[in-house]
Amino acid sequence: MPVRDKVVAITGAARGMGRAYAQGFLAEGAKVVAMDRSWDPSELSGDRDDAFRKEMESRNDVLLATVDITDTEQIEAAYEDAMRSSGRSTF
Repeated sequence: MPVRDKVVAITGAARGMGRAYAQGFLAEGAKVVAMDRSWDPSELSGDRDDAFRKEMESRNDVLLATVDITDTEQIEAAYEDAMRSSGRSTF
């Protein structure tokens, strides 16, 4: 299924498999809502610096969100930000 111009929400996007998924979907032309509890480097899964976060922040096809997925209010806020940012024409 083609994902070009689709909006994809990814949890755990700061490192590990979530990061790989975000990079993969972006490579295929998707727009990504990248969510994680923290975007600070943790030295886990090779994230020794904040280069990935800075790269994602510089893109116009990525919305970074700091979200604890066990917190309904944070999930709803991320959803609202994604809807407001995308408008399906600018994100």
